[in-house]
Amino acid sequence: MKIQLRKILNAAPSLRKLLNADIEITKAYHLSKLGAKVDSEIRQYEILSNAQIKKLGKELTAGQGNYKITPGTPEFKKYQEEMEKLQDMEVDIRNYKPVELTPEDCVDMKLSAMDLVQLEPFIVFKVC
Repeated sequence: MKIQLRKILNAAPSLRKLLNADIEITKAYHLSKLGAKVDSEIRQYEILSNAQIKKLGKELTAGQGNYKITPGTPEFKKYQEEMEKLQDMEVDIRNYKPVELTPEDCVDMKLSAMDLVQLEPFIVFKVC
C-alpha cells in the first residue's frame, strides 16, 4: 500500500486508539503489524527532522546537543520547506491490506469523526 508520509503521521494517534482496543484476535494481529510499520516510518521521520534541526538550528547550550530553530528566521522557513517535502513523499507500507471492522468491533472504542477520516486508508468500516 502506497501512502503519503503526511497521512501516516496524521493517522498515528487514531491508530494507537485502535491498537489499544479489545478486538477479535486476527484483526488485532493485522493492526499490530500495521502499528509496527507505522512506528518505523514515524521513527525515521523523527530522525530526519532532528537532523534538520541540528543542521539548520543553533545549539542552545554548548556541548549538550540541544538545538533550536527560531520561528520567523530563514532557517525556520527552510526547515518547514524540507519537512513539507518529506511529508509529501509517498511511502510503501508493504503487504498491508486494510482491516475490515464491524460496528461490533468498535463498540468499546471512542473514535471521533476525525479519527475515522484519518484511519480511512488503513481500515474499512463495514456498516452492515
